[in-house]
Amino acid sequence: MKLACKYVILLPDAANPTHACLTIPSSKSDPFQKGVSILIAAAPHAATCTVCTLQHLYSIDPQLPHAPLFLGLNGCQISHSTVIC
Repeated sequence: MKLACKYVILLPDAANPTHACLTIPSSKSDPFQKGVSILIAAAPHAATCTVCTLQHLYSIDPQLPHAPLFLGLNGCQISHSTVIC
């Protein structure tokens, strides 16, 4: 799956997010071809807060909506095997 920036939205807004919505578009294993949305709550005082990390990523590296969410050091989209390792 190629996760693009448009599939992660910081809510209620990018300046002060309390949560993020990750939308996984439909896939061949999705029997109804609807996809799914996952709500991720912020934990602002935790060092591992996903929402805070996404907010920081979007602020230092703004991308177009169709751009890959994560890029490697070479500027190419990170592969599944890179994430798993």
